[in-house]
Amino acid sequence: MGIFTPIYMKKNLNGNQAAKAEKAVRGMSDVDRLADVFRNAPDSWIRRVAARRLIDLKASQALLAEIAEKVEAEGLADDALAGVTDAALLERIAMSGRHRSTRQKAVQSIGDQAALARLARGTGDPEVRTKAVWRLEDPEALQDIARNEKDAFLRLGATQNIRDVNTLTRIALADPDADVRRAAAGSESMTDPVTLALLAKKDANVKVRLAAVKNKNLTDPAVLAGIALGDDEHIVRSAAVIGGRIADPEVLKKIALDKGPKSPRLFAIDRLDDEATLRQIADEADPGDPRPRWLAAVKLSRTHPEIAVAPLVRLMALDKDAHRDGDFCLKDLRREAVRFLEARYRQTRDAAIAELPDGMYGWIEPGDACMPIDEKIHFDLARGRN
Repeated sequence: MGIFTPIYMKKNLNGNQAAKAEKAVRGMSDVDRLADVFRNAPDSWIRRVAARRLIDLKASQALLAEIAEKVEAEGLADDALAGVTDAALLERIAMSGRHRSTRQKAVQSIGDQAALARLARGTGDPEVRTKAVWRLEDPEALQDIARNEKDAFLRLGATQNIRDVNTLTRIALADPDADVRRAAAGSESMTDPVTLALLAKKDANVKVRLAAVKNKNLTDPAVLAGIALGDDEHIVRSAAVIGGRIADPEVLKKIALDKGPKSPRLFAIDRLDDEATLRQIADEADPGDPRPRWLAAVKLSRTHPEIAVAPLVRLMALDKDAHRDGDFCLKDLRREAVRFLEARYRQTRDAAIAELPDGMYGWIEPGDACMPIDEKIHFDLARGRN
């Protein structure tokens, strides 16, 4: 261009020159000239100014896609992308855009399933491939990725969207990655009870077993009872009891009486109505975990109040030196017990309650939010102690 080179196309602009060049570009309305400035201006700032002007002028989608793909400034790339709706252009940006966020946003704007399948199966940015998989709905493409993709995270994404039970069964039984098997086992579309039972009992990974047990399509009480009594992990055994799929009182009783370290007995006790079993548990001497006996005694206070006083008074005395121990569940049970005993004493003037020594309830700390201080005093007043 020689001496006729426009200032905005010159190199090494000083402050005054840069200001003049920027003003000149901002005043342009010729899209072709602005495109030439964006592509060829030596100064990166001037190229950005040209890009902004093209965006403001709502240039063609092809030109906006070029800006989104190549411009140095991430914000400008995203602004240009907002004007692109053509699937082929969006796919190109997703594959080769300069900025990661722009590539990912391009994927989010693609609705064409064939384009998403190409991106998911491609060799580009793993995050773009993952987002494409998550948006993919084509069953054949999803099954192909779930069966053949080397990247476990992509197989996981595909598995999340698969609805075919046969495909899910193959994945759940054969995929080498536990998270992928877990996704298949936990899918609502996994409706094969035989496969679910096999996974729940046999898979080596606890996450897979847990997903299978929690799947609402596993309803065989015998299978669930076997897991509740025999799995190696407390969380899996508990999941078999939670939800009410085990209804047999004898099975619940057996679980409730299981004192093993991984027993889900609390969940069974909570569903148990058998008076004799609840009393047996409430009278347990095992000091290891006080929650089962407290829960059993409190359940008696709800269903059989006439026989609940003795075990509750016993537990109050038994745990009087452990008043700072226990989780919120235990503290809530103790609080319910105290309120029951107070109400019961008002009704019956039961001697067993009246004989509780002064200060017995001092271990229920107001600061622990277990029982407010005024309730403690109120209870003492009800017994005529204060």
